[in-house]
Amino acid sequence: MKKVRVKAEQTEQLGLARVLLELGKAALGGLVRAVVSFMLERH
Repeated sequence: MKKVRVKAEQTEQLGLARVLLELGKAALGGLVRAVVSFMLERH
C-alpha cells in the first residue's frame, strides 16, 4: 500500500513540474514577442 502512495505522489509532482514548465515557456515566449515588437516599433 505504501509503495503505491509514494508512486502517486511522484506522479503528481511530475505533473506539476510539467505544468510549471509549460507556463514558463508560454511566459518566456510572450516576453520575447513583447521585446521584439517593442524594438521593431522604436526603429
